[in-house]
Amino acid sequence: PLTIVCGLRTVVTGLTSLLHAREDIGWIGIPDTEPFKIAAYHLRRRSAPSFLLWAPKTSAPPHLLEATTLATVGAARPLPYQIPTDIPAAFSISGARLASITQAVAYRGIVAMTLPKQRRSTLINLDIARYQVKKRTGKTPQDADLWMGCRDAAFGRPVADFLWKCLHGALKCGDYWLRITNFEHRADCGSCAVPETLEHILFECPNSGQRTVWALANSVWRSRHGED
Repeated sequence: PLTIVCGLRTVVTGLTSLLHAREDIGWIGIPDTEPFKIAAYHLRRRSAPSFLLWAPKTSAPPHLLEATTLATVGAARPLPYQIPTDIPAAFSISGARLASITQAVAYRGIVAMTLPKQRRSTLINLDIARYQVKKRTGKTPQDADLWMGCRDAAFGRPVADFLWKCLHGALKCGDYWLRITNFEHRADCGSCAVPETLEHILFECPNSGQRTVWALANSVWRSRHGED
């Protein structure tokens, strides 16, 4: 018999009590689908019994904490080999059961199958943000990290929406007006006669009030954090 002690309850329930229900709906809308499928396959192919136990971090035995530390260190290292991800047809369950699927689940499945069209402005802004983060922290975030950062709990909804529009280039400035007949003149800054991009408004234009705004923001930051 094999006993696996895990500190994540979502992993234990995902491979036990919730496994059949998730397979019945074809894993639609379930995060980390592939790791769960692979883990379920390797557990099922065993001839001996397998037991999964959940150990909360507050009451976890010392060896579990040590194992968690080793797993964290190992995850940060490059793998010397490729983890096998193939699942034989006998263990691979595809599609969803008609008796288990709902209209909402079916809709999510259709949306997941439709690849979103990549916007050029979005890709450019993501690369700019990624470069700036790496320049300041030394870390290179993935696209998902940048999108999740926009929804950080530290931001209110208006700020989160603003950051989302910034990354998508969806603010009503600059090239936005070139697509609207008779409003093309609004694409340029009335003071500087250059394209009125968000960067120009926030950092360059002397008449947008950005210097006053940044001075006030710097004052608030120093009062809270004691540094520039």
